[in-house]
Amino acid sequence: MTDVIDPIELEPTGSPMLPIEIMAGLNKRLVRVATGESEFLSIRKGYAAEIEKDGADNGKLAFVISTEAIDRMGDIIEVGGWQTENYLRNPIVLFGHEYGEVAGSPPSQGRTLSLTKTRRNGARALTAVVEFHRVTRFNNELYAMYKGGFMNTTSVGFWPTAQPEPIKSDAGDVTGFRFIKQDLLEWSLVAVPANPEAVQEAMKKGIIRPRTAEFLSAVAGGSADRAPFGAVDERIEAESRKRLEALRLKLLCGRIQTEAAKWNQRI
Repeated sequence: MTDVIDPIELEPTGSPMLPIEIMAGLNKRLVRVATGESEFLSIRKGYAAEIEKDGADNGKLAFVISTEAIDRMGDIIEVGGWQTENYLRNPIVLFGHEYGEVAGSPPSQGRTLSLTKTRRNGARALTAVVEFHRVTRFNNELYAMYKGGFMNTTSVGFWPTAQPEPIKSDAGDVTGFRFIKQDLLEWSLVAVPANPEAVQEAMKKGIIRPRTAEFLSAVAGGSADRAPFGAVDERIEAESRKRLEALRLKLLCGRIQTEAAKWNQRI
Protein backbone atom coordinates (compact mmCIF):
# COMPACT_ATOMS: atom_id res chain seq x y z
CA MET A 1 0.00 0.00 0.00
CA THR A 2 1.42 3.40 -1.01
CA ASP A 3 0.15 6.57 0.62
CA VAL A 4 1.18 9.89 -0.88
CA ILE A 5 2.60 12.16 1.82
CA ASP A 6 3.19 15.20 -0.37
CA PRO A 7 4.66 16.13 -3.72
CA ILE A 8 8.33 17.09 -3.64
CA GLU A 9 8.77 20.67 -2.50
CA LEU A 10 10.62 22.86 -4.97
CA GLU A 11 13.21 24.48 -2.72
CA PRO A 12 16.14 26.68 -3.76
CA THR A 13 19.33 24.70 -3.67
CA GLY A 14 23.00 25.53 -3.38
CA SER A 15 26.31 23.73 -3.15
CA PRO A 16 27.82 24.75 0.19
CA MET A 17 31.39 23.84 1.00
CA LEU A 18 31.45 21.06 3.56
CA PRO A 19 33.93 20.92 6.46
CA ILE A 20 37.25 19.24 5.63
CA GLU A 21 36.67 16.40 8.08
CA ILE A 22 33.28 15.67 6.51
CA MET A 23 34.75 15.77 2.98
CA ALA A 24 37.50 13.39 4.11
CA GLY A 25 34.89 10.99 5.45
CA LEU A 26 32.91 11.19 2.21
CA ASN A 27 35.98 10.70 0.04
CA LYS A 28 35.28 7.04 -0.78
CA ARG A 29 31.78 7.99 -1.88
CA LEU A 30 32.71 10.81 -4.27
CA VAL A 31 32.55 10.41 -8.05
CA ARG A 32 33.89 12.94 -10.54
CA VAL A 33 31.40 13.33 -13.37
CA ALA A 34 32.29 14.73 -16.79
CA THR A 35 29.41 15.68 -19.08
CA GLY A 36 31.47 16.99 -21.96
CA GLU A 37 30.56 20.54 -21.01
CA SER A 38 31.51 20.55 -17.34
CA GLU A 39 32.74 18.47 -14.43
CA PHE A 40 31.23 18.12 -10.98
CA LEU A 41 31.37 15.89 -7.92
CA SER A 42 28.56 13.54 -7.09
CA ILE A 43 27.65 10.86 -4.58
CA ARG A 44 25.85 7.81 -5.97
CA LYS A 45 23.66 5.31 -4.18
CA GLY A 46 22.27 2.19 -5.82
CA TYR A 47 18.98 0.64 -4.83
CA ALA A 48 17.16 -2.55 -5.75
CA ALA A 49 14.01 -0.70 -6.65
CA GLU A 50 10.45 -1.76 -6.14
CA ILE A 51 8.67 -1.36 -9.46
CA GLU A 52 4.96 -0.76 -9.82
CA LYS A 53 3.37 -2.01 -13.03
CA ASP A 54 -0.22 -1.26 -14.03
CA GLY A 55 -0.35 -3.89 -16.77
CA ALA A 56 -0.59 -1.31 -19.56
CA ASP A 57 2.03 -1.37 -22.29
CA ASN A 58 2.42 2.41 -22.29
CA GLY A 59 6.13 2.78 -21.54
CA LYS A 60 5.50 4.05 -18.01
CA LEU A 61 6.79 2.49 -14.79
CA ALA A 62 6.90 3.67 -11.18
CA PHE A 63 10.16 3.11 -9.28
CA VAL A 64 11.07 3.50 -5.63
CA ILE A 65 14.48 5.11 -6.16
CA SER A 66 15.45 5.90 -2.56
CA THR A 67 14.48 4.94 0.99
CA GLU A 68 15.77 5.66 4.47
CA ALA A 69 17.22 2.17 4.92
CA ILE A 70 20.90 1.92 5.91
CA ASP A 71 22.94 1.11 2.81
CA ARG A 72 26.14 -0.91 2.36
CA MET A 73 28.29 2.10 3.24
CA GLY A 74 26.38 2.53 6.49
CA ASP A 75 24.65 5.70 5.24
CA ILE A 76 21.06 6.91 5.51
CA ILE A 77 19.43 9.38 3.09
CA GLU A 78 16.47 11.18 4.61
CA VAL A 79 13.60 11.23 2.14
CA GLY A 80 12.37 14.56 3.48
CA GLY A 81 15.69 16.12 2.52
CA TRP A 82 15.47 15.55 -1.23
CA GLN A 83 15.60 18.79 -3.25
CA THR A 84 14.68 18.46 -6.91
CA GLU A 85 14.25 21.92 -8.40
CA ASN A 86 17.43 21.70 -10.44
CA TYR A 87 16.73 18.15 -11.61
CA LEU A 88 13.16 18.91 -12.70
CA ARG A 89 14.44 21.53 -15.13
CA ASN A 90 15.69 18.63 -17.25
CA PRO A 91 14.21 15.42 -15.76
CA ILE A 92 15.90 12.84 -17.98
CA VAL A 93 16.60 9.29 -16.84
CA LEU A 94 20.05 7.96 -17.72
CA PHE A 95 21.49 4.48 -18.05
CA GLY A 96 24.46 3.70 -15.82
CA HIS A 97 25.00 7.43 -15.06
CA GLU A 98 26.27 7.74 -18.64
CA TYR A 99 26.05 11.24 -20.10
CA GLY A 100 27.27 10.10 -23.53
CA GLU A 101 25.84 7.65 -26.04
CA VAL A 102 24.71 4.28 -24.69
CA ALA A 103 24.74 1.31 -27.06
CA GLY A 104 24.38 3.66 -30.02
CA SER A 105 21.44 5.40 -28.34
CA PRO A 106 21.10 8.90 -26.87
CA PRO A 107 21.99 9.13 -23.15
CA SER A 108 18.41 9.83 -22.08
CA GLN A 109 16.36 6.64 -21.72
CA GLY A 110 13.22 8.45 -20.67
CA ARG A 111 11.87 11.29 -18.60
CA THR A 112 10.63 11.52 -15.05
CA LEU A 113 6.96 12.46 -15.03
CA SER A 114 6.68 12.87 -11.27
CA LEU A 115 8.65 12.59 -8.04
CA THR A 116 6.72 11.90 -4.87
CA LYS A 117 7.49 11.30 -1.23
CA THR A 118 5.55 8.24 -0.16
CA ARG A 119 5.22 5.88 2.75
CA ARG A 120 5.47 2.18 1.93
CA ASN A 121 4.90 -0.41 4.63
CA GLY A 122 5.51 2.27 7.24
CA ALA A 123 8.80 3.47 5.70
CA ARG A 124 9.38 6.71 3.81
CA ALA A 125 10.47 6.44 0.17
CA LEU A 126 11.09 8.56 -2.91
CA THR A 127 9.04 7.34 -5.88
CA ALA A 128 9.61 8.31 -9.52
CA VAL A 129 7.26 7.68 -12.42
CA VAL A 130 9.27 7.39 -15.63
CA GLU A 131 8.20 7.26 -19.26
CA PHE A 132 10.63 5.38 -21.52
CA HIS A 133 10.96 7.06 -24.92
CA ARG A 134 10.88 3.68 -26.79
CA VAL A 135 12.43 5.23 -29.90
CA THR A 136 15.38 2.83 -30.11
CA ARG A 137 15.42 -0.96 -29.87
CA PHE A 138 17.76 -0.78 -26.89
CA ASN A 139 15.33 1.46 -25.00
CA ASN A 140 12.44 -0.90 -25.77
CA GLU A 141 14.55 -3.75 -24.44
CA LEU A 142 15.34 -1.86 -21.23
CA TYR A 143 11.65 -1.16 -20.70
CA ALA A 144 10.80 -4.83 -21.23
CA MET A 145 13.57 -5.92 -18.84
CA TYR A 146 12.28 -3.73 -16.01
CA LYS A 147 8.63 -4.39 -16.74
CA GLY A 148 9.30 -8.15 -16.81
CA GLY A 149 11.29 -8.12 -13.57
CA PHE A 150 14.58 -9.16 -15.20
CA MET A 151 16.23 -5.93 -13.98
CA ASN A 152 15.30 -3.91 -10.92
CA THR A 153 18.23 -1.70 -9.91
CA THR A 154 18.41 2.08 -10.02
CA SER A 155 20.92 4.60 -8.66
CA VAL A 156 20.64 8.22 -7.55
CA GLY A 157 23.34 10.83 -8.03
CA PHE A 158 23.24 13.72 -5.56
CA TRP A 159 25.19 16.33 -3.64
CA PRO A 160 24.57 17.23 0.03
CA THR A 161 23.37 20.82 0.52
CA ALA A 162 23.60 20.58 4.30
CA GLN A 163 26.31 19.03 6.40
CA PRO A 164 25.73 15.26 6.72
CA GLU A 165 25.54 13.98 10.28
CA PRO A 166 28.08 11.27 11.23
CA ILE A 167 26.54 8.00 12.42
CA LYS A 168 28.59 6.58 15.26
CA SER A 169 28.85 3.16 16.86
CA ASP A 170 28.64 2.62 20.61
CA ALA A 171 32.44 2.81 20.63
CA GLY A 172 32.32 6.26 19.04
CA ASP A 173 33.56 5.21 15.59
CA VAL A 174 31.99 6.83 12.52
CA THR A 175 30.18 4.03 10.68
CA GLY A 176 28.39 6.15 8.09
CA PHE A 177 26.60 9.42 7.45
CA ARG A 178 23.01 10.62 7.64
CA PHE A 179 22.25 12.89 4.68
CA ILE A 180 19.63 15.35 5.86
CA LYS A 181 19.35 17.59 2.79
CA GLN A 182 20.59 16.77 -0.72
CA ASP A 183 20.20 18.03 -4.28
CA LEU A 184 19.14 15.36 -6.79
CA LEU A 185 21.50 15.68 -9.77
CA GLU A 186 20.19 12.70 -11.75
CA TRP A 187 19.04 9.13 -11.38
CA SER A 188 19.83 6.18 -13.57
CA LEU A 189 18.78 2.73 -14.59
CA VAL A 190 21.60 0.33 -13.72
CA ALA A 191 22.70 -2.86 -15.49
CA VAL A 192 22.35 -5.15 -12.49
CA PRO A 193 20.09 -8.14 -13.20
CA ALA A 194 17.45 -9.28 -10.71
CA ASN A 195 19.34 -12.59 -10.47
CA PRO A 196 22.45 -14.08 -12.17
CA GLU A 197 20.40 -15.87 -14.85
CA ALA A 198 18.00 -13.02 -15.61
CA VAL A 199 19.82 -11.60 -18.65
CA GLN A 200 20.27 -15.00 -20.30
CA GLU A 201 16.66 -15.91 -19.53
CA ALA A 202 15.44 -12.68 -21.15
CA MET A 203 17.55 -13.41 -24.22
CA LYS A 204 16.18 -16.95 -24.55
CA LYS A 205 12.64 -15.57 -24.35
CA GLY A 206 13.40 -13.10 -27.14
CA ILE A 207 12.96 -10.06 -24.91
CA ILE A 208 16.45 -8.80 -25.74
CA ARG A 209 18.90 -9.48 -28.55
CA PRO A 210 22.02 -11.59 -27.94
CA ARG A 211 24.27 -8.56 -28.30
CA THR A 212 22.13 -6.63 -25.81
CA ALA A 213 22.55 -9.50 -23.37
CA GLU A 214 26.30 -9.36 -23.94
CA PHE A 215 26.31 -5.59 -23.52
CA LEU A 216 24.37 -5.69 -20.22
CA SER A 217 26.59 -8.47 -18.90
CA ALA A 218 29.71 -6.51 -19.89
CA VAL A 219 28.45 -3.33 -18.19
CA ALA A 220 27.43 -5.23 -15.05
CA GLY A 221 30.87 -6.85 -15.01
CA GLY A 222 32.66 -3.53 -15.32
CA SER A 223 33.93 -4.12 -18.86
CA ALA A 224 31.61 -1.91 -20.89
CA ASP A 225 34.52 -1.01 -23.18
CA ARG A 226 34.23 -4.53 -24.57
CA ALA A 227 30.48 -4.29 -25.07
CA PRO A 228 29.38 -5.46 -28.54
CA PHE A 229 27.60 -2.34 -29.78
CA GLY A 230 30.30 -1.55 -32.29
CA ALA A 231 30.44 -1.20 -36.05
CA VAL A 232 26.74 -1.63 -36.81
CA ASP A 233 25.65 0.96 -34.25
CA GLU A 234 28.44 3.30 -35.26
CA ARG A 235 27.20 3.14 -38.85
CA ILE A 236 23.64 3.77 -37.67
CA GLU A 237 24.85 6.67 -35.55
CA ALA A 238 26.84 8.08 -38.47
CA GLU A 239 23.77 7.90 -40.71
CA SER A 240 21.69 9.56 -37.99
CA ARG A 241 24.20 12.37 -37.72
CA LYS A 242 24.12 12.86 -41.50
CA ARG A 243 20.32 13.05 -41.47
CA LEU A 244 20.34 15.46 -38.53
CA GLU A 245 22.91 17.66 -40.22
CA ALA A 246 20.90 17.64 -43.46
CA LEU A 247 17.77 18.58 -41.48
CA ARG A 248 19.65 21.33 -39.65
CA LEU A 249 20.88 22.79 -42.96
CA LYS A 250 17.39 22.54 -44.44
CA LEU A 251 15.90 24.41 -41.48
CA LEU A 252 18.68 26.98 -41.63
CA CYS A 253 18.11 27.54 -45.36
CA GLY A 254 14.39 27.85 -44.74
CA ARG A 255 15.02 30.42 -42.01
CA ILE A 256 17.34 32.41 -44.30
CA GLN A 257 14.74 32.35 -47.08
CA THR A 258 12.05 33.53 -44.64
CA GLU A 259 14.24 36.41 -43.43
CA ALA A 260 15.09 37.31 -47.02
CA ALA A 261 11.41 37.40 -47.90
CA LYS A 262 10.74 39.72 -44.95
CA TRP A 263 13.49 42.08 -46.10
CA ASN A 264 12.13 42.04 -49.66
CA GLN A 265 8.72 43.06 -48.34
CA ARG A 266 10.26 45.95 -46.45
CA ILE A 267 12.11 47.11 -49.57
